[in-house]
Amino acid sequence: CNVFFANSRFSLLRVLWESFIAPFAPVTFWHVIVADYMTSLAKAFSDLQLTACVSYHIFNDRPEAGYVRSTELWHESYMTCADTTWNALFLALPFWWRLMQCLKVYSVTGEIKNLCNAAKYSTAFPLVYAGYLRRHSPSPFYDHLFILAAITQSTFCLIWDVHMDWGLFRPQGNGFACCGA
Repeated sequence: CNVFFANSRFSLLRVLWESFIAPFAPVTFWHVIVADYMTSLAKAFSDLQLTACVSYHIFNDRPEAGYVRSTELWHESYMTCADTTWNALFLALPFWWRLMQCLKVYSVTGEIKNLCNAAKYSTAFPLVYAGYLRRHSPSPFYDHLFILAAITQSTFCLIWDVHMDWGLFRPQGNGFACCGA
């Protein structure tokens, strides 16, 4: 019984699983697209972990004391849950999966561009760690470290997107292509 396009849903689940176990699984265009979407959802993964943690604390750590506003319950548990290694891990996982895919493709093809792409995804880890340190132990040093990591990661992604994904400023014959020329 093909209810709600079950074949497509199972195909997506299989690709997700294979993305999770990269570099031990094949990496096809479909795997790359799904993993790229997951990197776009990294903050949503972090928020999902945060919501699960806060919900756990609300339902399990509160004695029966009558009605308490949900916003008060949320604020009681928020910092405990936001300041965990799990939150940082959920934020970094999609980038880890994509990094592993890039390394798998490099091991198969030997193309240097895959190492550069892997380096792009690896710049997310210092940013996540600096954000964790900044939240865990606020200080001007960690603020500066976070800003440096954010500038590095954003610059690398911008250069990669403009040059590799959009094809701007690539060598074309005797000159460079600019703006699709």
